[in-house]
Amino acid sequence: IRVLVRSRGFGDVYKRQAYINRTKVRVIGRRWRFVIVSDRHAVALDVDFGGSRDVSNDVFLIGPQHFDLSIADVRDKLTEISGMRDVIAKDLWDAQQSAHAQVIDLQTGKEAATQLGSLLLTASLSTAVNSVKGLTAEEMVECLTTPLREPSDFLAAFEELEKVAWYLHHNEGRYYFDRQENLTKLLQSLAHDAPQNQVDDLVRHRLRDMF
Repeated sequence: IRVLVRSRGFGDVYKRQAYINRTKVRVIGRRWRFVIVSDRHAVALDVDFGGSRDVSNDVFLIGPQHFDLSIADVRDKLTEISGMRDVIAKDLWDAQQSAHAQVIDLQTGKEAATQLGSLLLTASLSTAVNSVKGLTAEEMVECLTTPLREPSDFLAAFEELEKVAWYLHHNEGRYYFDRQENLTKLLQSLAHDAPQNQVDDLVRHRLRDMF
C-alpha cells in the first residue's frame, strides 16, 4: 500500500494523489475516501484534509472498526460472507441514518457506536466448527481505545446499543451479532402486534397489582 501526498499546507492542499495497489482512489471535495483492498478483504475510512477536521477521529491503527458501511461494496462483501444484511440495515448502517448505532451516534455526537458495531460484526463472522464468536466488553475497549478517545465513550455506546439492538446476542460474556433476532426485537414485535384489548387487560391487571 502506497499513499502519496503533496501539499502546500494543511488547509490548502496543492496536489493530492493516492494509489492503493496501483489503483487511484477517488477524492470527494476536501475529504479523501480510502478503500484499502487486499485479495480477500476491504477496509474503508475517511481522511479529512480540511482545517476544521475532528482530530478525535484520527486513525492511528487501522482495524475492522474502520469499515465504512456507507460504501455499497463493503456492505455487499460483508453480507456475502455473513448473510447479515438485516443486521447491518437495522443495527449498524442505513441510508436514512435510522440504524440503531447511527441513532446513538447522532444523539451523542460521537462515532463510538458505529465503530463498535463494525468491530463486533467482524468478530461474528466465523463459521468454523466450535469457533469462538464475539468479544467481551474488555476486548472491545482494548481494540477501540486510541490516544484521543476515552474508553468510557465506547462503554457508554455499548450500553446503549445493547438496549436497542435487534440482532446483538451474548453468551458467557461474549457479545456478537447473529441473523436470529434477539429478545429485544421479539418483545417489541409482540407489543406491536398485540390486540389493543389484551394490552388494556394487561395494564388493568398491573394497576390492580400496584394499588
